[in-house]
Amino acid sequence: MTAKEKDIAEAKRQEKELLALLLEKTGVKKQDLIDMICREFIKDNLALVTPAERERFTKLVF
Repeated sequence: MTAKEKDIAEAKRQEKELLALLLEKTGVKKQDLIDMICREFIKDNLALVTPAERERFTKLVF
């Protein structure tokens, strides 16, 4: 493993550790964060869905 690869691996490890710490401090569950990000992604990309495709999602509010 090169020095650069080690730096990248360490940065990823620290990112995971920091996320875990912040989730603990805020009382947010990782799954809640994932769900929020998914809803935001859907909202931001909803224009890509045709009216006919939207008809399949009757339980969602657009």
